[in-house]
Amino acid sequence: MLYQSFNNMMARIRKLLEDVYESGVRLKEAELRALQAQINPHFLYNTLDSVNWLALESGVDEIVEINSSLSSMYRYIMKDAHEMGAASSAALINASRSCA
Repeated sequence: MLYQSFNNMMARIRKLLEDVYESGVRLKEAELRALQAQINPHFLYNTLDSVNWLALESGVDEIVEINSSLSSMYRYIMKDAHEMGAASSAALINASRSCA
C-alpha cells in the first residue's frame, strides 16, 4: 500500500514537472511571437523613412508624396493590427502563466 502511494506520488510529481516545462516553452514561444510582431513593422517604417529621405535629397516630390501616403496607410492598418496582436499576445502569455 505504501509502495503504491509512493509510486502515485512520484508519477504526479513527474506530471507536474512536465506541465511546468511545457508551460514555460509556451510562454517563451508567445514572447518570441510578440517580439517578432514588433520587429516587422519597425523594419518597414525604417525602410519607408530611408526612401523618404532619399527622395527628399533628390528633390523627387512625387516619391515623397507617394511614400507619405503609403506610410500613412500602413500606420493606419498596423495600428489596429498591433492593438489586436498585443491583446492576443497578452492573452497567450497570461494563459501560459496560469497553467504554470
